Amino acid sequence: MKHCLNLGSGRDIKKSNKYEKWINQDIFQFGDIDDIFDFNKFPWRYKDNYFDEVRIWNCLFLVRDFVKFMEEVYRISKKNAIIIIQTQFFLSTESANYPYNPTQTNYNSFDIFLKDGEFNIKIGVEFKILKRKWIFSENKFLSMFNSLPNIFPKFYGRFLYFYFPSNKLYFELQVVK
Repeated sequence: MKHCLNLGSGRDIKKSNKYEKWINQDIFQFGDIDDIFDFNKFPWRYKDNYFDEVRIWNCLFLVRDFVKFMEEVYRISKKNAIIIIQTQFFLSTESANYPYNPTQTNYNSFDIFLKDGEFNIKIGVEFKILKRKWIFSENKFLSMFNSLPNIFPKFYGRFLYFYFPSNKLYFELQVVK
C-alpha cells in the first residue's frame, strides 16, 4: 500500500482506498482532517522515509522557511517518492491577495535542489524535477490557454507574463536519496 500525505489539505480531503493510505494534514480542523499541526514547526512528527507521495496544494505560500520545509518533506519521503505541488506565482493576484505571504515562488524556485542545477548550493537534499508548468487558469473556459505559456516557459516568464499573466505553478518532484 502506498502511504500519501496531503499537506495543508484544508477542505480538499483525499480519501484512502485499498491502494493508497492518505493522511490529510492542516493547522485547522476542516471536516475529516487526520492530523492537525503547524507545518512551520520542525521537526514534523512523521517517521523518516515513510511517504511514497506528498501533496502540497496551494499552501506553500504559508511556509516561513522554504529550505527547512523542503528538508522535512525530503526526510519523511521514501527514495523516489513523488512530491506534487501547486502554488501561487509570486506576481499573481492570488499571491498578492494575502499580504503575509512569507514564501514567494517562481518557475525556478526548486532549482536549488537539483544535483547539477545552476543554483545548487549543496543544501543536503536533492530532488529531480519531473514536471513544471504554468497554470494560466483553472476556469473551464480559460484553461484552454494553459498550454501557451508552457511552450517556451522561461521566455514566457521573462517577456510575456505581464501581457498574459498566469496565477499558479505546478511541479512534480522526485526525491533523490
